[in-house]
Amino acid sequence: MHSTAPRIIQTFIESNDLTEKNVYLFCTSGSSGNDKSLRNLQPLYPYINFAAESIAAWLDGLA
Repeated sequence: MHSTAPRIIQTFIESNDLTEKNVYLFCTSGSSGNDKSLRNLQPLYPYINFAAESIAAWLDGLA
């Protein structure tokens, strides 16, 4: 689905202990961001530190 994390991402999260880990979101499509994915994943996994903004700043610095 557009702008949502693939199901394999949830399978990975549920198969690994990511408690209090930093998980950096990124998208491989230039036409959609990761905002909707982040809004969907955060309530499902409140014990994970999703860090979408940090990676965006880092990527901007590479250009």
